[in-house]
Amino acid sequence: MLNALVMAVCYLGAAYLASALLVRFFPSSYSARQIRKNLVLVTVLPLLLVVDVLTSIDAIGRGLHAIVGRGFEVLSGRSLITRDKYSYFAYGRRRRAPRNRRRTDRSPQMRSQGTRRSTIRA
Repeated sequence: MLNALVMAVCYLGAAYLASALLVRFFPSSYSARQIRKNLVLVTVLPLLLVVDVLTSIDAIGRGLHAIVGRGFEVLSGRSLITRDKYSYFAYGRRRRAPRNRRRTDRSPQMRSQGTRRSTIRA
């Protein structure tokens, strides 16, 4: 029983010291921000470090994806189709032209000629 208590105190002390160093040297990491908000999270420091590792793997993957995508665009001469061009349900459909592209009849030259669309009244 005494051995388990000593191990728990040593774990808490090591986690406290490691979290203090983490907050000192990596203040913008997820773990550091969470520990600064709630000091009790020092007890689950290994779980927070796993989240940090997964976050950094994701950031590296996004960077590699951007580099590979840009290289493909340079080699192929065409831009990649991104998610902002096509939504999930409208994949493959052309987007409607923006409304400001159809303003030829409202341009100053057309006004000076006096041409306007006539309205049909019933």
